Amino acid sequence: MVRAFTGHRSNCSAVEFHPFGEFLASGSSDTNLRVWDTRKKGCIQTYKGHTRGISTIEFSPDGRWVVSGGLDNVVKVRTAVSTSALFCSLMIVLITMYSLLYSIGMGFDCWKAIA
Repeated sequence: MVRAFTGHRSNCSAVEFHPFGEFLASGSSDTNLRVWDTRKKGCIQTYKGHTRGISTIEFSPDGRWVVSGGLDNVVKVRTAVSTSALFCSLMIVLITMYSLLYSIGMGFDCWKAIA
């Protein structure tokens, strides 16, 4: 096992990774949807509102929204993570890309072409 996240009061019924990979969402029979930061190893957001357990979760392709479907026949659309957390993740990806390009000798000119 690489990592375990604890916090649901009942069995976990759905899990989905965020498109950028730094977050994951989990839904449970306890009716809660939780968003976890995989780097900080903790829950950063808990959403309540379903009256019965969550059966499915999906992030939007751009990672801005998380959708949960529940056994209460309700679909809820919510902001996936705070804008600042999403911005920090995007900056880490961009800095990593720049560092990689620079280290293989492609430097700033290639970076301008990608950006």
